[in-house]
Amino acid sequence: MKRSSPHTLGVLVALSCPACDLASRSLGEFVEPRPQRGDLDLDQADGLSHLTVPAIDTEVEVVPLGDLDVDGYDDWAVVKPDMSGAGRVYLLYGRGDGYPADAQLESIADAIFTVDPGASEEESSWLDIRALGDLDADGYLDVALAVDDVASDDIGNYARTSSVHILWGAEERTGGTLRISSLPLAVSTASGFPARTSLRLHGAGDLDGDGAADVMLRAEGALASNSLTLFQGPRPRAAPLSSERARPVLDGQFEGAWGFVAGSDLDRDGFDDVVLTEGEPAGWRVSVVFGAPSGDLDVSLASPGRRFTSAMATAADVGDVNGDGAPDLLIDVGGLAKVFAGPFARAQDPVVLGSTEDPPNPYRFAAAIVGDIDGDGDEDLAVSREVANDGTDVVGLYLGGPAFADAVEGIAAVVEFISAPVRPAEEETGASPIGLRLGDVNGDGFEDWAALVRPACSGACERPIPLHVIYGASYG
Repeated sequence: MKRSSPHTLGVLVALSCPACDLASRSLGEFVEPRPQRGDLDLDQADGLSHLTVPAIDTEVEVVPLGDLDVDGYDDWAVVKPDMSGAGRVYLLYGRGDGYPADAQLESIADAIFTVDPGASEEESSWLDIRALGDLDADGYLDVALAVDDVASDDIGNYARTSSVHILWGAEERTGGTLRISSLPLAVSTASGFPARTSLRLHGAGDLDGDGAADVMLRAEGALASNSLTLFQGPRPRAAPLSSERARPVLDGQFEGAWGFVAGSDLDRDGFDDVVLTEGEPAGWRVSVVFGAPSGDLDVSLASPGRRFTSAMATAADVGDVNGDGAPDLLIDVGGLAKVFAGPFARAQDPVVLGSTEDPPNPYRFAAAIVGDIDGDGDEDLAVSREVANDGTDVVGLYLGGPAFADAVEGIAAVVEFISAPVRPAEEETGASPIGLRLGDVNGDGFEDWAALVRPACSGACERPIPLHVIYGASYG
């Protein structure tokens, strides 16, 4: 069994009315990890930690961060925006006994990051947290927290100001309630960015192969101002991001939101690569920005990279699914998950390793690589789908391995968690639940994953969000 490695993938989950009545369990009762098999009720299953995110009516994100304090347990965070300005980022350190069988997220979070209070109830903030890698080369992983001060006009919501702050990794754990603005500043829109620009800082792995962690700054605003800039590491703590060692990667070519996956060497040339999911006028596309030696890394090599284009490609993920040692690429193409086999050659078309069956409702479908759940050396998939027109959904765990060279639909899920509808099907507009990567949060050598229930309803409503931690174990 192998220890998990930090990933920088964050999965954005759109919510407007999550709801679920969890069974009563005693707080402080911890669960014993064991393989989950068959068809199980997600809300009632034993061996899981059933957590509850405070009431919210917008978007939630679950982000794996790696082992920040180097104690053998991977750490993670939950981003809870709130359009009234009461957004929170909850930081949870891994722990050897896992988490309670039933608990409120606020009661077990080790640290809670908040935004500065607004001048009125109408003001709000967008929040973000990302793993950066070891940015200052001190042996500890670092984290970026971003906050946007949001305003509204006739066109819609926009970032009035945006800033990115750094939480430096350390052996001592961060605790308590902290303002994001109290953390060291990395960059802000006051540095000369165009108006209405939102800033996000992502870990990019080691793109130039010099052994130092690199980062990419994403500036997203109007179409003409979208940009992606590489900052080569290492970066000293005392200095914010500046033009020194900054290289433009992509500029003004995209429209809409971006997904970002980094830290995997897709073509096995010794340099990490970055996978981008980009909105554009013709639809969505997935691009690979290939790493290259420091002296040769320029726009001609970094962009456009290798592109997989589809009008319906809406998500991407990376992991070694078939266990051959090369990262594979999963793309959600309009409700159909396709897995492309690595390694990837820049000038050749990719080979499809497997594909899911067409779902009855593509809007209630999601797929993700959630890590090596059974500890056998290859990574596993979680696939969410609708199973009944009354709104009943399942999220299933599909184990990776050599058999994955056939088709995904030829492999049975080892467990499917059933999530019953909470509203009449005709009122639902979203999907539920979705599988998410966490890392090895209890340090037992098996990576763990989460299922976030995301039912939706028409109209405004605020209810708690069920978030279930599912612990990895051997299925042999």
